[in-house]
Amino acid sequence: MIPFGNPLLDPFEDSAVSDYERLFEVFGIQPLAPVLSSFPVRHKYLDIGLAFGHRDIEPILKAIKENQPFAVMSGIKPSNQYHMGSKKIADAVIYFQRQGAFAFYCIADIEAYEVNGIKPDDSKQTAIDNVTDLLALGLDPKRAFIYRQSKRSSVHNLAFQLAGRVPMSLMAATYGERPFGYYLASIVQAADILLPQTEEFGGPRPTVVPVGADQDPSIRLARDLSVRFHRQLRFVKPSALIFKLTRSLDQSKMSKSKSETCLFLSEDPEAAKNKVANSMTGGQPTTREQRSLGGNPDRCPVYETMIHVPKTTTQGLVALRDQCRSGRTLCGECKELCADLLVGFLNKHREQRAKYLSLAQYVVEEGAFG
Repeated sequence: MIPFGNPLLDPFEDSAVSDYERLFEVFGIQPLAPVLSSFPVRHKYLDIGLAFGHRDIEPILKAIKENQPFAVMSGIKPSNQYHMGSKKIADAVIYFQRQGAFAFYCIADIEAYEVNGIKPDDSKQTAIDNVTDLLALGLDPKRAFIYRQSKRSSVHNLAFQLAGRVPMSLMAATYGERPFGYYLASIVQAADILLPQTEEFGGPRPTVVPVGADQDPSIRLARDLSVRFHRQLRFVKPSALIFKLTRSLDQSKMSKSKSETCLFLSEDPEAAKNKVANSMTGGQPTTREQRSLGGNPDRCPVYETMIHVPKTTTQGLVALRDQCRSGRTLCGECKELCADLLVGFLNKHREQRAKYLSLAQYVVEEGAFG
């Protein structure tokens, strides 16, 4: 139990959100719908509602429109392979990079050590796999800075500087009562988020951070610290694009630790096909009920998996959603379609991974690239 802070969103443990609109009221996340028309290039994640909220996205949209410098920042904790939840954030980084952003990507091996007890040397191979996936998905390494937390002294120095203005009451209010190492990892993460705004990288400049909803507490901390250091370091509040949490195949939040219900990008295609075949759905118990009552794609991990597959389009997903709700499509048909799309993607992704493995190894061994 978390005695302080709000247990609705927990960046360290699995969070489950059933009512995303409540997050607007409780945390002040801004709904994305009113600003969707301002995005110059639309992505299906925006149109389908996978990205549902934001924090001050307007400076980013202005930078895109006016062709001004801005950055996109994200990262991953190297505790396991990329899965579909990791992929959507990587896709968002790539989306903003293609709109003109310089990308920053952090391998959060300090967090992996503090939270999961994985030493940086032990997480090295996982980090290589993670970077390989990121590059295979389409990140342009020529317009990116990819680094390991444990090897970046400028991040450590900035975190030390930020920590001087972080009262314990703020950490407890944001994250609840935790081991101090969790707080340390969070301050280092805030330094990651603010790194693009430092003089070393030509800052300050607008920076957007795509995150799952459970990571919003860390966005709030970084934004708070940007205000505290505005006069001294000229930081501006980082923006955020906030995504719904990706469900596992048993309808809980997708978790790297639950391999039997998690779809990894390194998955054997046939194994992934079998997982989909055994997945829960948003359908009715019988064919007759499905035909008469329709299904619920909003709680269906099979439909959600198809959102993440590159070949699907907004129009195709909307049509499939309507067919499910009307009962014209049965769950078995959806599973078959999903499995075919997923196998095609995984086979192509495996080919792309082979092209970038050596570069990923170099990035991790050297500690940074870009």
